[in-house]
Order: sequence, then C-alpha cells, then structure tokens
Amino acid sequence: MVPGMLAPLVGLVLALHAPPPAGSAAPTVATPLMTADAQWDVVAATVRVAAGAGKPPFGTAVCIGSRGGAVYLLTASHVVPRGEARSYEFFGRASYPRPCDIVFEGDVAVRLPECDLALVKVPLARDDVPAVSLARLDQRPRRFPAPALALGCPDGESPAVRVESLTARTLVRRAEGNGFFWESQTAPHGGTSGGPLVDPQGRLLGICAATQGGQGYFTHLDEILAGLKRYGYGWLIDGSRKP
Repeated sequence: MVPGMLAPLVGLVLALHAPPPAGSAAPTVATPLMTADAQWDVVAATVRVAAGAGKPPFGTAVCIGSRGGAVYLLTASHVVPRGEARSYEFFGRASYPRPCDIVFEGDVAVRLPECDLALVKVPLARDDVPAVSLARLDQRPRRFPAPALALGCPDGESPAVRVESLTARTLVRRAEGNGFFWESQTAPHGGTSGGPLVDPQGRLLGICAATQGGQGYFTHLDEILAGLKRYGYGWLIDGSRKP
C-alpha cells in the first residue's frame, strides 16, 4: 500500500532456480503450500513501483505477460495515479535484493477505479521477464477459509512472500462503482498495494487493494478477467507472450 493513500476504497484502508547472492535475505517463507523455488518464480514476476528509483511513495505490481518489447503489469489503480510519474523496478533471483532493471516510464492501458485495478504497459526489451498466469474461473476458491500467498514490497523493500488465508468473496460499494474483492484474514503492509495474490499453484487470484478492521481486500479474479477481456487484452489471461 502506498503511504499517504491509506483509504483507496470507501470504508477501506490499507508483501529462477539458483541460490540467491551471498548476504541477501531470501524472500520466501517455509510453507507446505508452495516450494521455495516456486515462490522465487513469483517473486521474479513481482515489481516494485516508486515515484523514482528507490523513492516513496511505494507500491507493487506483477507481470502477467509481454509483447512487442513491452511488459504488462497489473497493479492497484491508486498505485499509479493520473498525472504522476512512476518507476518500475524488476528483480531476478541472481540480483535479489537489488533490482536488475529500472524503467522510468509506463502507460496505464486500462484503469478500473471501481475495483481499484490498473494494467500498465512498460517498455522493456528483455524477453525473459517471468509472468504469472491468471487462474481460470473454475480454479478460483469456492470454500473458505482458502489458502493463498500474497507478494508485495512492504515499506518499499524488495518483494517478499506472505502466507495468507482468504475468508470471503465480497461486493464493495463505492462512489466509483461496485466491485468484487477477496477478503483476507490479515492486513497487508504499507507498500504492498498492487501486489499479487496467488493460489498454491502460483496462479493469480487477485491484486492487493486495501485494508479495513485488520483484514485485507484484494481485487477479485472475476474483475481482472472481465476487465482484460473488455478492453482487448484477453490474450494476457494465460500469461503468454505474443510476437
């Protein structure tokens, strides 16, 4: 969540298969839900968003695909406010905890304020940026509590993994419109807004949006899938790279 933006929703407030470099802290957690290697794969797809290289306010984004020399990131709409520049910091397992690429531009291709979601197109010529695949509708949790993992950049630090438990799917009514969100058992840290929520198979379920009463709120998979299809980005739904 971005400091200074602790109420993005009405009534709601708001974390490679080689050893990490010597002296760096591993961002993974010990959990039977996902192996450490699988967690590293999602960490490498997680991006730190800043006002400038290493400058607050901070947020998080996640890569879901690439095309034509650009990567496409999902984040929370309030992390990339209109008229304000942002930088995008990419991490690899070999570079962690330092970014391997920093890009100082990005275009918001889709903005859905009713569910606090944005799709950002960031120019990056590298074709090896990991992408997280979105879960299908039939793969979303239907019984609660449901296990999940949340990733983000707490307090502007490097991306890290947190074990999460989803407690409900809820409709939030806002001035901008109504949207569905996952409720989580614990509240996200500052700096993790826009970060991915994934299932134990590493598939994207939601995007961190806000907190209230010690609980977290993540933009629901239904909203993400519908928004991408509505605005012509359905090809990103499987996380594929297109020529």
